Amino acid sequence: TPDEIRTPLDITFGDVARLRGYTLLADSTLILYWEALAQTEGEYSVLLHIESSPDAPPVAVLDHAIANAIISTRTWETGRLYRDPIALPADLGHGDFNILVGFKDANGEPIAAVDYEARRLPIGTLQIEMP
Repeated sequence: TPDEIRTPLDITFGDVARLRGYTLLADSTLILYWEALAQTEGEYSVLLHIESSPDAPPVAVLDHAIANAIISTRTWETGRLYRDPIALPADLGHGDFNILVGFKDANGEPIAAVDYEARRLPIGTLQIEMP
């Protein structure tokens, strides 16, 4: 439900998906919340990069199909909100990390977010304390 989204967002990727927000759980699971805007002919996927600083290369690249390919953009229901849980790598360490998100089409081409030119958008900084 929208009530479980701790950090609300409103970022639209093409005419396919809207990122409604994210939540970081105590077990170091990041949940992205996607609203389906349209079904696609091919399978679209998420770009998720974690950086320790904007000038450094990503410390983790977690590009993936939504919910480990359980949810398909070819069949998702328009207007429905979907959870996309991502287990953060155990070797990530401790500290503040920038989270960047994007969306790519079936050919692997990133989709520009509406009102942005970047292929990956910073959505926030997470303070991570890995067990």
